[in-house]
Amino acid sequence: MGLGSPHHKLPSSFFSFQNLTHLKLLKCAIHPLASFSGFGRLTSLCFYDVVITKSALLRFLSCCPKIKNFTLIENSSCFTESGCSDFVDLFQCLPLIEHLEMISYSIKFFALGVIPQKFTNAIVHLNFLCISELSFKKEDELCAVLLLVSRSPNIEKIKLETCSYSTRKVMSHTKDFFDLLGYSRISLEHLRELEITHFTGMKPEMDFVKVILAKSPMLEKVRLVFAEQINITDRLETLEGLLEFPRASSIAKVTFGRSRMC
Repeated sequence: MGLGSPHHKLPSSFFSFQNLTHLKLLKCAIHPLASFSGFGRLTSLCFYDVVITKSALLRFLSCCPKIKNFTLIENSSCFTESGCSDFVDLFQCLPLIEHLEMISYSIKFFALGVIPQKFTNAIVHLNFLCISELSFKKEDELCAVLLLVSRSPNIEKIKLETCSYSTRKVMSHTKDFFDLLGYSRISLEHLRELEITHFTGMKPEMDFVKVILAKSPMLEKVRLVFAEQINITDRLETLEGLLEFPRASSIAKVTFGRSRMC
């Protein structure tokens, strides 16, 4: 189906496929039946551009208690209600989650209004987190990602696919973002790899890497893929800055690549 094609409503018969273990849905609309009892064997679920209400999504997930891999790639037109559900409710429906991929909008949608002190339960099984279209220029997106990371004590890899920027310039209100937040309690004892694409070396990006380097004693690899527009002078300046950051891991290596702007 093309990007302009409509969202097709799933037939009611879909909800009777009780033996599903892997499910990938693209460009459709979901309205779970009141009698829907879930997919008890489902371990992998991918939603791409799926229209669903927040409450329906949570009910769907809660009826599939064995999900370990979940991908949620949505935009503003896919979620048809705001509601008051947040990260707490989402991860209560994903007790076994190991592999999580989300677009930044989906993250913000569930993080909106969340109180960090309320989100106390650890996401103990999560070992891989991928966030796409993340903007380091937006505090709400950074807060949401950091909240997820701080509640994932066994995470092993973080991949952040950031937006392409035409400039390294940062809005003034983001300049001291990390200085205003305390990360002394964050401990990433199992993190081994961090990857950030379209890296520019702007201050929020550098500060994020600084936190990861300081809090990850098992870290082995940090891969930073520079945005195409970053010249050699800026890359060298970024490298010099990174070399000054303290590292909890004696074996952590920082490598660089270069990406193309879309």
